[in-house]
Amino acid sequence: MTTCHPLHQRLLKLKNPQKAAQLSRFFKTRPGEYGEHDRFLGIYVADLRRLANEFKSLPLDEIELLLASEFNEERLCGLLILRHQFEKAGPGVQQEIVDFYLDHLDRVNNWNLVDVSAPYILGEFVYQHPSDILDSLSRSPQMWHRRVAIVATLALIWKHQFGPTLCIAERLLEEPSCFRYCDDATLNTGGGSWWRYDPYFPQFLGCSAVFRMRFC
Repeated sequence: MTTCHPLHQRLLKLKNPQKAAQLSRFFKTRPGEYGEHDRFLGIYVADLRRLANEFKSLPLDEIELLLASEFNEERLCGLLILRHQFEKAGPGVQQEIVDFYLDHLDRVNNWNLVDVSAPYILGEFVYQHPSDILDSLSRSPQMWHRRVAIVATLALIWKHQFGPTLCIAERLLEEPSCFRYCDDATLNTGGGSWWRYDPYFPQFLGCSAVFRMRFC
């Protein structure tokens, strides 16, 4: 996104170096950690949501520029806009948005970016139009693609469809690299809480011995 674009200027006005340093530590950006590629402006998510709502009609070519940014918050803002547009779109435009999302999936490359977009765009689309895309992504060598696959199934859990989640989760749990960056504390406060705070978690848990052993 060009430096003269109004949204870019608004984002820069909100940057906070102290907050950026905190986020860099939180998102593991040191060399060798999962987020070593990422940079932060130090913008609160509430402010990003407000700006995304204000610029919700941004065309895809300008969203593409946001996703190309080195800064996590600009990519996050672009995904929030894309999510809003998907939720308001008809079937034809939803297909276009999903194609755009998949074409730019390499820019959905940190867990906050995955979690704010995968269930609401890709997961909802797969619920409406069943396909094997999530299964394919779960077999990707790229860690964030695999996370997209499993997190997108949250949209299916909301519809009481647990099968895809169980299949993908049990496959991922068999991979040695699945928890490469996760110690027990991360699993309990991150992955574990992601399930526990979902209203359908008790039903899901009853279906899976693997998750009972891992998270309980």
